[in-house]
Amino acid sequence: MLGASGAIYGLLVAFGLIFPNMEVMLMFVPIPIKAKYMVFIIGILTYMTDNGHAVAHTAHLGGALMGFIMVRLIWNDRSGSY
Repeated sequence: MLGASGAIYGLLVAFGLIFPNMEVMLMFVPIPIKAKYMVFIIGILTYMTDNGHAVAHTAHLGGALMGFIMVRLIWNDRSGSY
């Protein structure tokens, strides 16, 4: 599966890993929430709101996994060299 939404989930997970305690507010729910909780909530809501339409959950999951891999394995190894 391929799509822009997978890339968005990759960025979302990467943001949650790099800035876990940053407080953010969603546009429609103006309540401050830490980024690590926001990423988890948005990820869960994606799967709970599926109503039978053609949603590529594997693309979302793959994007989130690649975001996690990029931050944890690749960027952490390079952070000391700059």
